[in-house]
Amino acid sequence: MSGGLVRAFGVWCAVCVVIASCVPPQPFVWASRLGKPDEQASVYRIGPGDEIYVLVADQQALSGLFTIGPDGSYIQPVVGNVALNGLTPKEATQQLTARLAGILVRPQVTVSVTKRRPIRVSVIGEVQRPGRFELPYDESVLSALASAGGLTEFGDRDSIYVVRREPHLLRIRFRLRDLSGPEAISARFRLNDSDVLVVE
Repeated sequence: MSGGLVRAFGVWCAVCVVIASCVPPQPFVWASRLGKPDEQASVYRIGPGDEIYVLVADQQALSGLFTIGPDGSYIQPVVGNVALNGLTPKEATQQLTARLAGILVRPQVTVSVTKRRPIRVSVIGEVQRPGRFELPYDESVLSALASAGGLTEFGDRDSIYVVRREPHLLRIRFRLRDLSGPEAISARFRLNDSDVLVVE
């Protein structure tokens, strides 16, 4: 690389550092202030890989266990293809009830999720193996960090964030020392599908 290019690259890096230093810190909320895990949980939405149980009152042939396919739907006896992707169990119940209304008189339907699909979480920043990981449902921040090989020597133990987009954008901050121990609220925090874990 020529001297001119080296100087130009050096100037560019300096400009980037200055710009980054001028960006105001993003707002966040401490995980310990979110409340209990059941208060943190958002409404579950059905998606590919979930196992559901459909109960149609007095209709054993129409009831049973079904797996949601890659397109977010399943085959309901008599009715055919039923798309449930992105719906809550309550919304799925309403949709299936409407579909069965033309077949049964006053159908009574209940849709429940019996087995939830694995979640996919991205881990980026100062970790040994950044990437996207598939984890069992209801996993913790510590499990995601372990999947990424833990923090690097440069990782800030007090600046670990979960960026969550549903039901609204939220940036949640953790300290590594708060992620162990059954009594710590931070340790009981559970990840959702599509969460992004950032270590600064």
